[in-house]
Amino acid sequence: MNLGWAIRTINYGNLTLGDIIDSRYGFIYSSNPGPGQLRIGYVNLGGGLAFHNNRFIVGYYIDHINEPNLSPFLGGNSALPMKHVIHAAIKICNFNGDKINLSAIGFLNSNRTFAQLVLRISLNYKSIKLGTMQRLNDALIFCAGYSKDKFQVNYSYDIIMPRLTKKTAGSHELSVGLLLGKVREKKTE
Repeated sequence: MNLGWAIRTINYGNLTLGDIIDSRYGFIYSSNPGPGQLRIGYVNLGGGLAFHNNRFIVGYYIDHINEPNLSPFLGGNSALPMKHVIHAAIKICNFNGDKINLSAIGFLNSNRTFAQLVLRISLNYKSIKLGTMQRLNDALIFCAGYSKDKFQVNYSYDIIMPRLTKKTAGSHELSVGLLLGKVREKKTE
């Protein structure tokens, strides 16, 4: 289960609206910037199931179960649609006992308006993981992470495919996590 709180902000003063553009001279008019900065907070609910053994995992996850309203306007309706994720992973091979392993991972994200397939190859060494992902027809992603007991930190960098846009150098993502509940120790034989 996942329970989250998110905040979205819009600053109307940073928007470029059509009424300030002259067709010959560009930006020459002033515009009513609107109500300034609006901020909206919302609760997000999600959950899923996974089945696994020592080499394979398969699962299903659903996010935005409550379909939160993201509209910054009173009485507005802009629901965030539910997201469904099907995921699977397999350990391809192990080295040096179980200290180093190579894994292949795939997952399919979908909601009402789109579907996206992501393929990943990952190399794990003890608590450190390195990998690369291909978000089909969209981006190449490099990622690294560290986990110890109940603590996780992950970093990724997305390189956007050039045919989609030439106006971005990519994006960075950093996540920090704390696992709740008991951590099961692996049995050693």
